[in-house]
Amino acid sequence: NLHARHLKSETLGVLSLARVVVACIGWIIIGRVSSSMVRAATVTSVVGAAVKRQHLTLIGPPGSGKGTYGKLLAKALGGTLVTCSDILKHEIAQNTDIGQAVADCQRRGVLADDTLVTTAVHSHLQQLVTSKERTSESSSSQQYSQQQSQTRVGFILDGFPRTVNQAQIMSNDWEEELQVPVAVRLHVPDDICLQKMMGRRLCRSCGGSFNIANVNGGGFVMPPTLPTITDDDPEEYCASGKCDWDANWYTRPDDTLVICQQRIDEFHAETAPVLEYYEQYGSLLKFIPFHGVQDMHILEHMVKHNLKHEQTKSVLQTK
Repeated sequence: NLHARHLKSETLGVLSLARVVVACIGWIIIGRVSSSMVRAATVTSVVGAAVKRQHLTLIGPPGSGKGTYGKLLAKALGGTLVTCSDILKHEIAQNTDIGQAVADCQRRGVLADDTLVTTAVHSHLQQLVTSKERTSESSSSQQYSQQQSQTRVGFILDGFPRTVNQAQIMSNDWEEELQVPVAVRLHVPDDICLQKMMGRRLCRSCGGSFNIANVNGGGFVMPPTLPTITDDDPEEYCASGKCDWDANWYTRPDDTLVICQQRIDEFHAETAPVLEYYEQYGSLLKFIPFHGVQDMHILEHMVKHNLKHEQTKSVLQTK
């Protein structure tokens, strides 16, 4: 009897130990599954955040080609070019309160106040975001959204922020979805910018914008951008086919040597510090267009690489 009771006790002990082992294995499996689920949820969340559009601004002296590169970059990456001067002109044309204030500044020959400019740009960007949300259900908008999610490029700003104060107002007061954390510096020497500004020509016939400057020096080779008879290159296409240099081309009234040099000096005094601001608080990229628009592929690669880097950094920070 004692022997039987001893065997029964040992058997019960083994069974109890087995239950404990099974329970432990079960908890380990559940723990691993739960951890995997959490990691999967985290990755999904990060990927979802990664497709959020990122905005950038082009900063460079007058004549560096911000408008041209901005249009080409927006077309290549599915972004939307937003030009600060066009926003202010629209406000003036609509005779809004902001427009009246900006017009008054122009009459007095002074630059518009930073708060005024940031308010106008902020309002315009809000309208663009609202407009895109309303049309997101259309097929074309869905295709546009898919392209945006792949490149993650949103607005490409030209001419904003112009001052450190404007950048600070944006950083402190604007909502996160409108922040512009990346700046691309167009590094073009002053003498090249002067040549490009003095070479600008507008056409009364087709409304096109061309440039007769033939830049070749200091490592920069930028041939003239003249009208073509085909629409293979929209930047140089003459819609009317009647671009006559002598009859239809003219220069902007403010494209004089004195005024152009004054604009460049103002850039170095006011806007150049914005580059330091982005270098310290944001992300600053440097693009040297030695061959003008022929180097667009370099700019595209640079922006895409930065977006990919920011996505990786976001994932690491989330982890």
